[in-house]
Amino acid sequence: RDGYLYGRGASDNKGPILAAALAARAVQQRGELETDVVFIIEGEEESGLSLPQRGFPAVVEANLHWFRGCRGILICNNYWIDDATPCLTYGMRGVIDAEIWVSGGRKDLHSGVDGGAVDEPMSDVVALLGSLRGEKGNVLVPGLTARVRVADAAEEKRLAEVAFSVDCYRDSLGVAKVVSDKSEEVLRARWSEPCISVSSIESTNKARVFRKIPNAVVGRLSLHYVPDQDGAELELLLKAHLAKVFHERGSSNKLRVLVKQTSAWWVGDLQKP
Repeated sequence: RDGYLYGRGASDNKGPILAAALAARAVQQRGELETDVVFIIEGEEESGLSLPQRGFPAVVEANLHWFRGCRGILICNNYWIDDATPCLTYGMRGVIDAEIWVSGGRKDLHSGVDGGAVDEPMSDVVALLGSLRGEKGNVLVPGLTARVRVADAAEEKRLAEVAFSVDCYRDSLGVAKVVSDKSEEVLRARWSEPCISVSSIESTNKARVFRKIPNAVVGRLSLHYVPDQDGAELELLLKAHLAKVFHERGSSNKLRVLVKQTSAWWVGDLQKP
């Protein structure tokens, strides 16, 4: 419609895969394709499986000969600068997906009968999630912003030259404001700084009715991290922070923090072909 594709996967990731395939075909049909182009397509991201449970990493590791003599790798699962400006991605943040579980008694309770007499798992989870970010979205977990690679002059220059409109970006999201009115600061927050985002809260109150105190609650979050941070170290820091906050609350409930997957950051060397 009006030159745009609408539908599941139009931007992530059927559309980009098709665009790359059609581009390769067009170059080939013009007789200008001077190298082999091999597509390795993975479709398990939305399966709900953790990274180790998916088949893609194992298949790639078992077939590294596919990449022997490779002149370059193009990842098409990424976004443009905006709706009109494409870009070449030479780095991505890493991510840690984690679940915060708090459980109480043997069953859900009635707030009119037991409210005020027990420690409620929902209150614990909300407090734990609230301890992760400040009012401006800044990360509050000690150590989670350490060891961030300082951008050199060339990187800062590239950032300043990106044709990016903060106003258009804000309007496209439908929000009242973003982290800054300066394009470099917005791009830095999206691309090269760590952040924590809360994605969902679920409980044993499946019917989502009023006056029920759920006996178990889970909050899900994603921690995006950057060069030169270490994912294993950040996992430990996150768990230690949550355990400390939970202990300080004096709750009688039980806390479990489960890391569902960790994917490493990567950044290419622009000085090499």
